[in-house]
Amino acid sequence: IDVQQMLPFSTPEQVRYDVAKRIYDLGRGGGYIVAPCHNIGADVSPQNIEALYAAAYEYGQYPIQLDHILSEADRRPPTQAEIAAQSTVEKQERRPRRSRQ
Repeated sequence: IDVQQMLPFSTPEQVRYDVAKRIYDLGRGGGYIVAPCHNIGADVSPQNIEALYAAAYEYGQYPIQLDHILSEADRRPPTQAEIAAQSTVEKQERRPRRSRQ
């Protein structure tokens, strides 16, 4: 789970969705371990950390019940229009990079 953008800048509901989506996409055959990609920074709220582990516990119990993780709309691949719209939103929401001095 991304610790640079997802955990520090998302709501607990968005974190839960991201965890559920990763379990749905990667946990089908077993062997997927839900974890942050490395250390969790001080800028991550305790609510988001709790949401990560609560969602992993709720959705990550084997055998995984895939039909109960995501809605039908979230299980289908995105359309080109949805990808373009999301790309535009992400560019607007990104933090500006630090300037190098």
